[in-house]
Amino acid sequence: MKKFCELLSELRKATGTTNIALAESGGVTPQTITSYLADKSQPSHKTLAGWVKAYGINAQWLLTGEGQMFTGQADTPQLADPLSIKVDQVARAMRSSGAGEEAVLLAVRAMIDGELDRARGRY
Repeated sequence: MKKFCELLSELRKATGTTNIALAESGGVTPQTITSYLADKSQPSHKTLAGWVKAYGINAQWLLTGEGQMFTGQADTPQLADPLSIKVDQVARAMRSSGAGEEAVLLAVRAMIDGELDRARGRY
């Protein structure tokens, strides 16, 4: 079984989130997140529940590493237009495969540039 600090690190990578954003959604300080990532302390149930709600994380995965990481029920607005859905899918897939934020942003930019070209009749 993976350690909690490893799972939290995977969550950060997959969502592209920062310690500050994790802290806010978990109701703790960024220093507390650093402590979790260094395997020096463990979060409360309230903190875990905040992350499950905010990021659509499977609670079983977060506690044990078993099952799928995401439930698909994040507490965020649902994307409606096709371009937003494509961008979200590409960004999530790239982050879960370990791509850095710059690579994700470049891919999203290329997608948007392609859509602009298509709208302008360039191809």
